[in-house]
Amino acid sequence: NYMREIKFRAWNLEVVKMKVVDSIHFNTDGSISGIGLAMETKKGWLKEHRSEGDDLILMQWTGLKDKNGKEIWEGDIVQHRSLTRPTDSVMYGLQMQLMPTMTEVKFEECGFTPFAGWRESTHADLEWEIVGNIYENPELLDPITR
Repeated sequence: NYMREIKFRAWNLEVVKMKVVDSIHFNTDGSISGIGLAMETKKGWLKEHRSEGDDLILMQWTGLKDKNGKEIWEGDIVQHRSLTRPTDSVMYGLQMQLMPTMTEVKFEECGFTPFAGWRESTHADLEWEIVGNIYENPELLDPITR
């Protein structure tokens, strides 16, 4: 039985920075009532609480690490060393498709594309390398697949 840690990060549209999500608070109807954020600075961790998340885009950790040991997140752009054509993105999906070299990680249909069916216990994640993310490096993806 496999259970992975659930973690989130957020792209802040207002300050154009990636932040760590350290807490998410919910209303009784399931809607988000607040988000606790943290960002590492030269002087340490800067924490803030947002009562509204309209300027935040939440992304989930896939549970996988790339060949360098870096956590792979939804919204990351990854490259597979054995593929030569550019790819779309990492999405959570049910099927694995042949993709170009650069791919965005996305959550779809109960899984992260292109990692559907892969687990931390397999070594498949060692083939992937994070080369950027869709917010800071959109130029890495083919304009047709964006």
